[in-house]
Amino acid sequence: MSNLIPGYKRHSIEEFSGESKRIRPANREKTTEKKTRGRVKIKIELIQDRQKRCTTFSKRKAGLMKKSHELATLTGSQFR
Repeated sequence: MSNLIPGYKRHSIEEFSGESKRIRPANREKTTEKKTRGRVKIKIELIQDRQKRCTTFSKRKAGLMKKSHELATLTGSQFR
């Protein structure tokens, strides 16, 4: 049985419950552990699965089109 919430790939049920399982340091000093991964460099390679490749392409295309639309709006220019 999985603890993952349907529709959420990385979130478990425990993360959304009211209880926190983290133990706070007794001395209350700042910890050096990072909370997020930040931007992770991805290796550029061909995605072998055609369906995953098409999905990735359409998501990237949508993001680029959105950015170009915003840029065109700000500059008053047109794009195709």
